[in-house]
Amino acid sequence: MEPKISVIVPVYNVEKYLDRCVQSILNQSFTDFELLLVDDGSTDLSGAICDQYAAKDERIRVFHKGNEGVSSARNMGLDYARGEWITFVDSDDWVEPLMYEKMYHKAVKENADVCVCDFYMVSGTKKYYYASSVWTADKKASMQAYLKSVWTVIWNLLARKELYRKSNLQFPLGIAFCEDFFLAVRLMYRAEKVVNIHEAFYNYYQSSSSVIHSLNEKAGLDEQNMYLDVIKWFKQEGVYADYEKQICWRILKNKQDYLLNRKTYQKFIDLVPESKKYILSCPYLNVKLKIMGWCLTHHLQFVSRFFLWMRKLRLYKSRRASV
Repeated sequence: MEPKISVIVPVYNVEKYLDRCVQSILNQSFTDFELLLVDDGSTDLSGAICDQYAAKDERIRVFHKGNEGVSSARNMGLDYARGEWITFVDSDDWVEPLMYEKMYHKAVKENADVCVCDFYMVSGTKKYYYASSVWTADKKASMQAYLKSVWTVIWNLLARKELYRKSNLQFPLGIAFCEDFFLAVRLMYRAEKVVNIHEAFYNYYQSSSSVIHSLNEKAGLDEQNMYLDVIKWFKQEGVYADYEKQICWRILKNKQDYLLNRKTYQKFIDLVPESKKYILSCPYLNVKLKIMGWCLTHHLQFVSRFFLWMRKLRLYKSRRASV
């Protein structure tokens, strides 16, 4: 018989954390699952550790491939998943023992397509509780709240495999940041019913090498491209007007650094021009950036330049004072 749940874990050079991750899955109170470990060309002992686990537990299948990134590894897992339900775990994270039991039974009982749980962000010895976006029968309002949420991720979801199959959903290749957003938005939009469990079952580990702690220009461009792709997709679906404000808020967050250099002013103006309507309401911008952005897009560039000059003057005085 096919397993009820397929757990997909992309693996790359995580020998230090892999045991913790795999053991947390094997220790689940719900046992009717398969675990797909996709070794994405690891150069440490991660691949060997995966094989050792597979030799001990018939529920584990291991796939070794060349290094192509997390999206490619996750997609391979999707291709080979046999379960009725799909969920993901990042290989340096871990899950609580009751996660799959509670999420599976909640989804089945309420005939939902997706079940969402809360999670912990773990940094050192500290754990911070994060609540997931609330889903109700009002799909439009729920999607708007989800788009506004910072945590549009894939690893706190349990979703029907059929939802991936019928919409041909896969992760975008070559993207190192915000690839979850690309897929999760489509997944949630396609779902007929989404339910929440307001318990934290997932532990999201933040190490010094985590992507979120090493954001660079490419990560910013990846994020921007994912937002632009979702805008294009919403337009194709004919629902962009329903979610324009929320996605424009995200664009404004992404392009706010363009306000800090006169050479990139035009980029701020040209990137999703309609976003200027939402500058003052954007929850991600501070007051000064809102003023600079609004003035820049309403032909008052001299005001933006004045704020920029004042900022540079403060930075100069701060450096002089520290000498």
